[in-house]
Amino acid sequence: MEKGGKRVKKKPDKVASNGSDRYKLRLFITGISPRSSRAIVNIRKVCEEHLKGRYELEIIDITENPALAKSEQILAAPTLVKKLPLPLRRFRPVGELVRTGGEQAPHIQFPLNGSRIDVDRSGSAQFSAMPVKVAGGVLPMTMLVNGVSVGEIDGRRQRLVDPPGPGFARLTVIDATGAADTVVIRIQ
Repeated sequence: MEKGGKRVKKKPDKVASNGSDRYKLRLFITGISPRSSRAIVNIRKVCEEHLKGRYELEIIDITENPALAKSEQILAAPTLVKKLPLPLRRFRPVGELVRTGGEQAPHIQFPLNGSRIDVDRSGSAQFSAMPVKVAGGVLPMTMLVNGVSVGEIDGRRQRLVDPPGPGFARLTVIDATGAADTVVIRIQ
């Protein structure tokens, strides 16, 4: 392409793909269960429809290989990890793969997504505990702050959490079925 008498090379799109990329996928499941079976069937169906002949799917049972799940930082199953092409991505399936029957997904009721939280700093440099309240979901539930487990939600479906400090924080609750809810808050 010429521009003003100068030859200019057209830059390729950084995101564009010629469709020949090979995908290396890992599906982490928990044992032989109807939920695990549905996850396998649905992932294979999606791969055959969109990646036919261009993917390798490895299915890993985390009950048989907990060390691999730990090294990949898998907190809930089923979880799909895209190893290749880069960048590495993790996908938590939604809907049919996460909930079964009449179970309700967990929902963080407090604090609300996007909230600004003023924590009491009087008397010490440390921040005071912040309450987190959850509705729905199946006990036991695990609470994460910025991806790090801080314990379980109690039977009253609440927990006091030590805020990580001023700035943005991501609060996540994962229930016994693997369903999750996440909010991002700003701590002041």
